[in-house]
Amino acid sequence: MKAAATAILAAILSLAIATSAAAESGGWNVRTRKDPMTDRMETSAVLMPRDGGTALLYVGCLNGRVTPRLVYARPIGYVQVGGSWRLDDAPVRSKFVALSDDGTQAWLEVTPAQIAKARRLRAQVGSQPISDYNLTGAAEALQGIRCK
Repeated sequence: MKAAATAILAAILSLAIATSAAAESGGWNVRTRKDPMTDRMETSAVLMPRDGGTALLYVGCLNGRVTPRLVYARPIGYVQVGGSWRLDDAPVRSKFVALSDDGTQAWLEVTPAQIAKARRLRAQVGSQPISDYNLTGAAEALQGIRCK
């Protein structure tokens, strides 16, 4: 699991460098690659936050399902931490957020369908700064993600 998480983090960070200019306009980076663990082709979508947030929004396959998650460059905790998020003008949701084994990925209770319909996501996990995402183009970016 740690090797897979490290591979995902490396891929996402390389995308972050390539897409920094697109992030200002809410630009999604959609990429297809061969998963090093399963040898399957996998499509994912990555969105950088605006306003100095520290987490990338990654939507890709996990255990056969399309799953959104926040990805940090360094561990932010272990097992779970408190988190809050808000889609558009909906009420703020606050819960404990599950973290990956290496502490660099956080799973909010937000579905791909909710992301596709929304215009904005704001999220804060643990003591990290709020990450603010312009979700413009999410429906198009996420439509090609399929998990087998």
